Amino acid sequence: MNVRYQFISKPDDNTLRMIRGKMRPDQRKAMEEFGDDGIGAVLLVEGSIPDMLFCADIAVKASDVGAYEIVGNCPQSFITIGIMGKIRSVQTALKAILNEKDHPSREKVLANIQ
Repeated sequence: MNVRYQFISKPDDNTLRMIRGKMRPDQRKAMEEFGDDGIGAVLLVEGSIPDMLFCADIAVKASDVGAYEIVGNCPQSFITIGIMGKIRSVQTALKAILNEKDHPSREKVLANIQ
């Protein structure tokens, strides 16, 4: 699994607005149902469609987070997902994703978030 990610702690309203602007209406509605009050962190993960679906599944099973597709310039091959929730929950989701044996930066990142 080859993914790129960015962890955003305490995203401001402008950042959340930009993220919503890159979502399809059904994904935006699902994010709004989750509620902005519950978004203490956002984990943006980018990769191939199979890897992103796998990451979303891992994240929501590991922690109390929501996972949403964010539309980019190349939706046929690569997508970005936003994993959102409370800071600890998003950290737990990231840890679960990185615990997958195939992740290339697993050791480095796990050492930094423990």
